[in-house]
Amino acid sequence: MMQVPIYAAYLYDAVNVYATALKEVLDDRMNPRNGTAIVERIRGRTYDSKLRAFVSSSSLHSIHLS
Repeated sequence: MMQVPIYAAYLYDAVNVYATALKEVLDDRMNPRNGTAIVERIRGRTYDSKLRAFVSSSSLHSIHLS
């Protein structure tokens, strides 16, 4: 059985967080090219990572794992 590289979990988490924020922007009928609106929805978000960590992003420079 082949093991999945840990980078796959990081990629999954990143795409999942981005896609969720993008969906919220689209639901609000905003321009999907508005990166600021997307980043604003990512900040302060918490989620369960595929690495079984609880992640909280309070700013772009601060990611908390627990």
